[in-house]
Amino acid sequence: MQHPPALTLESRNRHDGHEGPRNNQSKQRSVLKLTGPAASAVHALAAKHPEVSRRLVSWTPSYVHALAIALQSEAMAERGDAIAAFDDPVVRDAGTLTLLTLAGFEPADRLIPLLNQLQTTLYHIEEYRAWDRMMAHKRAAGFIGSHRGKLTAAKLSALSTLHPDLYGHRIMANIRSHSDVVAVNVIVEAVCRACPDVPITDIRRSLRQTKAEFNAWLRSWFARGRLPEPPYPGSDRLVPLRTGREVVDASRTFQNCLADQVDQAATGQLAYYIWKGREPAVIALKPLGKFGWVLDEIAGRKNKRLSTATRRAITAELTSWGCFADGKVEDAVHRWRAWSLL
Repeated sequence: MQHPPALTLESRNRHDGHEGPRNNQSKQRSVLKLTGPAASAVHALAAKHPEVSRRLVSWTPSYVHALAIALQSEAMAERGDAIAAFDDPVVRDAGTLTLLTLAGFEPADRLIPLLNQLQTTLYHIEEYRAWDRMMAHKRAAGFIGSHRGKLTAAKLSALSTLHPDLYGHRIMANIRSHSDVVAVNVIVEAVCRACPDVPITDIRRSLRQTKAEFNAWLRSWFARGRLPEPPYPGSDRLVPLRTGREVVDASRTFQNCLADQVDQAATGQLAYYIWKGREPAVIALKPLGKFGWVLDEIAGRKNKRLSTATRRAITAELTSWGCFADGKVEDAVHRWRAWSLL
């Protein structure tokens, strides 16, 4: 393979007046001559991205040499091309310098000042790798570039653990800590459990692209999925709701806000049953941990209170299943838990 002519680079560093008195050595000139693969790599990069070529004169020879060596790796070369394509010079330089750090070089003297413009500072190699993962994705790098001066090290660290499928302005803007990332992951996993036939990539993409309020997005997915297995199998008169669609339909039938609580049913915080007696009703049960389930609410159409006879019939059947249908039981459980802490 024939390589292009050797590439000679000059760097003149002027004394800035802060490192001692001026003297005849205040102007330093250094020259680097690149040959072989190193020259090929730099020539190729400069040919693809003219703005990089124009900037070479301001780079130190050791910096360009490191760049050339790093770009000899095909994967590194592709990453270099992607980074060089960004319009924001701060983002472009920071990404390139991170690339060099990952290649085994330590250009921290140039990297840290650039990152300071983004109000973040990286100290460890894993943090450089996290930054590199972000810079490798155009949406993430674009977000970082548009939020210069607003990012903290904690936020950047948290964002680096976010799945790339979730790199979107709304999500990234709301991530402030690792706890927020955990919360997003838990929500996505809950939707996956409710909708096992939907690929997780589709769910993440839907969350990234939604323009709806996040709770509304969540309820819309739960309305399409299955609910956890009901605590009791039910009977001919007391039938469990097993899907989000059944919850939404029951909300329309009974003209109540049941559909707004489909997320609580999907995450096991509530279990719903329909009473098919003379006075139809919606029954909500809630878990009491190891103590089982307790009756939370009984309501008729438009949340009207039912007759005493109907309520007694419902509570009797629930009690026969082992469900606590007496409000005093819940109070006793809470008192017991309080005593156990004494």
